[in-house]
Amino acid sequence: MNKKLLFIVVLFVLSGFTTSLLAKKTSDDFIAKAEKELPPQCIFFFKMYLNAKEHKAFAYAIDSKSKYTCRFSSSSENEKKAKEIALASCQKSKEKREIKSSCKLYEIDLKGFQSKRGLNFTQKYKDTLQKIQNEL
Repeated sequence: MNKKLLFIVVLFVLSGFTTSLLAKKTSDDFIAKAEKELPPQCIFFFKMYLNAKEHKAFAYAIDSKSKYTCRFSSSSENEKKAKEIALASCQKSKEKREIKSSCKLYEIDLKGFQSKRGLNFTQKYKDTLQKIQNEL
């Protein structure tokens, strides 16, 4: 096998593996934080939210009688629209379930986070792969 081709394959496998490990660690960190800040009933939905496509937002409501709703939006055109959709969905569900408290956005900084579903190479890896491919 050509050494350059072998290098490309190894780089591809290692970078995907490394990114996957980082994403899992990051997911676990976000989930641990959410478990401290969100109602326990929302954690399942929060995990789905983490794996959803960008732009996304998470909203929830819980009242003193432990009635709750957890909603998220994903694949929106921008972050503002994602928040509007998540809040509107939460509001509709809240009214249907007769929840007295208001819907809140769960705001967390997901910059640099890549879910397992949407793993991408960082720009550095993309540039390196492109450079090697150009040399072939």
